[in-house]
Amino acid sequence: MKKRNKFLILLLPSLLLSCGNGNSSAEQEHKKEEVGEHHENEIIIDKHHVDELGIKTAKITPVTFREVIAVSGEVAPAQGAMKSVVAKTSGIVAFYNNVTEGAAVGKGGLICNISSDGILGGDPNKSAKIAYESAKAEYERIQPLYEKKIVTAGEYKEAKEAYELAENAYLGGKGSTTVVSPLSGIVTQLLVENGAYVDAGTAIAVVSENRRLTLRAYLPKKYYEKLASLKTANFKLPYSEKVYDLSEMNGRKITSDNAATSGGYIDVAFDFDNTGGIVPGTYAEIYLLGSGKEDSIVLPVQSVTEEMGYFYAYVEHEKGCYEKRRIDIGGCDGKNIEILSGLKAGESVVTEGAVLVKIAANSSAVPEGHHHH
Repeated sequence: MKKRNKFLILLLPSLLLSCGNGNSSAEQEHKKEEVGEHHENEIIIDKHHVDELGIKTAKITPVTFREVIAVSGEVAPAQGAMKSVVAKTSGIVAFYNNVTEGAAVGKGGLICNISSDGILGGDPNKSAKIAYESAKAEYERIQPLYEKKIVTAGEYKEAKEAYELAENAYLGGKGSTTVVSPLSGIVTQLLVENGAYVDAGTAIAVVSENRRLTLRAYLPKKYYEKLASLKTANFKLPYSEKVYDLSEMNGRKITSDNAATSGGYIDVAFDFDNTGGIVPGTYAEIYLLGSGKEDSIVLPVQSVTEEMGYFYAYVEHEKGCYEKRRIDIGGCDGKNIEILSGLKAGESVVTEGAVLVKIAANSSAVPEGHHHH
């Protein structure tokens, strides 16, 4: 497809003709001069090749466009969706080959093996043994008190769970032990080196659930008064051209409308469903969307080109005949851009292939009738 586009761009100079292609040469020259007098920014492309070049147009229809505040931020694991992977025994860590930062793991998926074989200098499970004996003693103390209703069910449950965890860490830790992931998600951090010695209870990795994520935007505090109106957002990631829309991803704002500022910024957070391809911990370009303004003229981002700091759109007068129109732009939500002046409702504007029309406009092969001195 890229080779085809390059070929078409090279062909553009030879495709530049006048409106009304098919008339005699004299008639064409007459029309060139006639149209040129009315539209000095006219660009003419052989209408038979417009479809082949992929140039498409649409009529402008006013719509409601939300106020946009563009900020930076990041995609993070949703609150409560990140857990540490903890060593159950003391020993040497050996990560499985497929376990690296950014790797996907399932709940119960293998993370590493911890071996105490060959370790000198005393019992490598000494800490686990002490914890086990302490938890066992507490559980044995609590159990009769619970039967006599002297302690609460919550206290009894807590003591029992602590005892069972310590028992598993100690009695199951002789020789070697396998460590598994507590949830399905992404390995976001490996906290120890492969081959390192760890004590029981040491955090060795972090796994983040990737089904539900948090978009965290850093809003300059000068926009504090607009915080309540910011209900949703679009965002882009550095490794993709796709613009994600939170309204299409079951997104919701989770920051209070009276959130306090931290330094020069307000932390504005949304959570949303990961529809695929989004990795926690990624930088994001965020477009916070506020209240809407009706009857706005809006174009897709790809419809607008820029030259020397000025912006242009291309108005179609008839198929193959376009006028380069200077415009003033407003906010951009990543997908669409607001046009403040230069266009009006009902005009037909190039929405796809604007770059090709721009190339045609700058071509030295523009018909002679369109040069103005």
